[in-house]
Amino acid sequence: MQLRPYQTEAISLLRQAFRQQKKKVILCLPTGAGKTFTFSDLAKRTVEKGGRVLILTHRIELLTQADGALTKVGLNPFVISANTKHLYTAECYVAMVETFYRRVKKESFVSALGNISLVIIDECHLGNFFKIIEYFQDAFIIGATATPISSKKEFPLKDFYSDIVEPIDIPSLIQMGFLAPPITYGAKEEITGLKTKMGEYTDESLMNVFDKKTMYDDAITHYKQLAAGRKTICFNINIEHSIKMKNAFLDAGISAEHLDGTTPDAERKRILKAFNRGEFNVLCNVGVLTTGFDEPSISCIIINRATKSTSLYFQCCGRGSRMAPGKKDFIIIDMGANFKEHGLWNEPINWRDRFLNPKKPGKGGGVAPVKECHKCSAIIPAGVKTCSYCGFTYTKEHEEKELLRSAGFVEISPEHLSKAWDKMSVKEIEATRILKNYKIGWAVHQLKPRGRPALEEYAVLKGYKEGWVDYQIDQEHENI
Repeated sequence: MQLRPYQTEAISLLRQAFRQQKKKVILCLPTGAGKTFTFSDLAKRTVEKGGRVLILTHRIELLTQADGALTKVGLNPFVISANTKHLYTAECYVAMVETFYRRVKKESFVSALGNISLVIIDECHLGNFFKIIEYFQDAFIIGATATPISSKKEFPLKDFYSDIVEPIDIPSLIQMGFLAPPITYGAKEEITGLKTKMGEYTDESLMNVFDKKTMYDDAITHYKQLAAGRKTICFNINIEHSIKMKNAFLDAGISAEHLDGTTPDAERKRILKAFNRGEFNVLCNVGVLTTGFDEPSISCIIINRATKSTSLYFQCCGRGSRMAPGKKDFIIIDMGANFKEHGLWNEPINWRDRFLNPKKPGKGGGVAPVKECHKCSAIIPAGVKTCSYCGFTYTKEHEEKELLRSAGFVEISPEHLSKAWDKMSVKEIEATRILKNYKIGWAVHQLKPRGRPALEEYAVLKGYKEGWVDYQIDQEHENI
């Protein structure tokens, strides 16, 4: 197999960073871009120059995939598993992170392992890898991920890695024909009543919303209307929710199976093989197919939950993006309205800025506003005039109605109109501006005293470019 041009560029950028003595670097490649093959090729080049490589993963599926990619580039890795009793000298090792961590604390294991020149950590955004980095102070380290946002907010990736390389993004891969374009459909209303713990919605509050007959019925109705017959992965909240969703599909006459982290290996392999052969339509799961699962024939993704995690959202969507013979697109059915918080999967995102400024709102971290097409109901960027899926063209009247709706004010109560301007939210300010036919300058005048965060929120709402906020602040300084 030959590297694609952007994969070759990725390796060049990594080497360039290493030459600059940046020993720990993030390799950011979208799901479906061939991340595993790219770092496997680099592993081969390292071995050919006399180096020794360690690849760390975290899942059975991912371990198998990594092993396959290494074989394709001509390497025969030594797999360190729970059953490994003797560690033999090898050019390349592959291990699951927990297995390796239990062993690396033993002096005898470290001695047998010897000097490692390159460590590759796949899905490096997962927090369980951080504890291993300290054991390889002299090695070059590559953290590979599609979403360089740490799963643990208290441990941002920039605290462990000194640089990030991103040779290509999702829109470019779609344009070049390497990834399938998505058509996104989502819930119109925000999901309310959810509680958070440690940065994610709690299972209990999610189940209070999603574990209802109406929600199961809605998921099935949307599947029938939008993606009937398509090979589908449905991501759920927990095991109970996933099994109930599977049973709901079966009751509706739609073939489905369920998979989770407790499924025995033999049963897991049987289900995945049957899914690959097309023996059933919908694979319900919880927590096992978000990463390291490669099935290009999938053409529908159901996100049957809400999540605060941008990484989880992007990983779920990416499962349907790989190209396959006859595949022109894939459907995303977003039952949790996640696109409102994380944006559309196929819109540009500044991952470098997210990496360097993990806690900073606004620039790079803002979400491009979206709207629902009036004709076909697909979710599209708020700024477009014509729907790329059905050709519907927006008039000025349509656009103003859409902005009111996105601001959350289809109806304005007398209580709202009597509210003091300095007490209104940014969305309320914009809704009032439209209703009263005020100019943009009025809204800016109301928001400037609140500082940059309010202007950045307004810029995201309106779809303005990054420089707009700086311009408004500069104008204010000139008038002082």
